Amino acid sequence: MSDREQDRDSAGGFRVVDRRRFDAEGQERETTESVVGKSESVEPAAERPLPAFTAAAAPVPQQPAAPVPESPSTARAVPQGEPFEGESPVEAPSLGQLILSLYTQTMLALGEVPTPGGQPATVDVDSARYTIDLLGVLQLKTRGNLDPEEHQLLENALYDLRVRFVAHRHGE
Repeated sequence: MSDREQDRDSAGGFRVVDRRRFDAEGQERETTESVVGKSESVEPAAERPLPAFTAAAAPVPQQPAAPVPESPSTARAVPQGEPFEGESPVEAPSLGQLILSLYTQTMLALGEVPTPGGQPATVDVDSARYTIDLLGVLQLKTRGNLDPEEHQLLENALYDLRVRFVAHRHGE
């Protein structure tokens, strides 16, 4: 018979072994095992006082902190400091840059941008339509919240891309 089975039989059911290193007051125990008998009363957890924290009681090994990648919500909007040698300064992201990026992407999809080496441009009408619709959603969701320059840029980009898209569809 194993020790566990003997303990169960001799104690009349079960045995509780507390293997925590510190007691409720935060003092280190002399032995790591104590048996709670039937006659002992155990205080409910809510009534026991919490141990006071001391740095000497539980030393934490110091490890060099790994760099934490910035999430979009904590990333800086404006680059800080001077650029490294040979590096060009980067502009802060803006709505205007987003609009121009989507505009250029749509122009590429419509085959309106010349390719290097004089190769024929690849036309992807579905991608162009999707990007134009994406700009339309951006216009709808930002209505009333844009600067006059941003509003005009978005209106002009959408008008130009829609006209080019229709002309491309009728030209096929």
